[in-house]
Amino acid sequence: MKGNMTVMGVAPLIAVPSFLYLGAAIALHYALFPLFAFTPAPGLAMRIAGAVLIAFGLFMLVYSGLGVLYAFRTQRLLTGGFFAVFPNPMYAGFVLAIVPGLALVLDSWLVLTGSAVLYALFRALIPSEDRWLKEQFGAQYDEYRKRVLVKAF
Repeated sequence: MKGNMTVMGVAPLIAVPSFLYLGAAIALHYALFPLFAFTPAPGLAMRIAGAVLIAFGLFMLVYSGLGVLYAFRTQRLLTGGFFAVFPNPMYAGFVLAIVPGLALVLDSWLVLTGSAVLYALFRALIPSEDRWLKEQFGAQYDEYRKRVLVKAF
């Protein structure tokens, strides 16, 4: 394969500051509780909805991550499953499901801002992965990007 991208891509560059931000947001949420709470008394339904979002996001992450490992080893472009919806489903799972789910479970709108931080880092750093994929797969990658449903990821 051309280039020097690893199977991890830019994930560590996105994950480290995102997790540091989320850790700080969670600590601040608890230190200043209830300042950042969505509600005065979160109900069980909100926590269950959060847990469901987290579970779905983790499923997206693991399922897509296993696909990436296989595709990287076999030098194939992933276009099915979650990749038919999002060109980067692992990031989408974090931004759209895991972090919002965590915010609901913890009853914290400050934690929810972690999705914006993660998405901003993603948008800033993902172009290098896109260039690498274009280099590897050429027109096949261009056609895939035209067909994928959610272009924002």
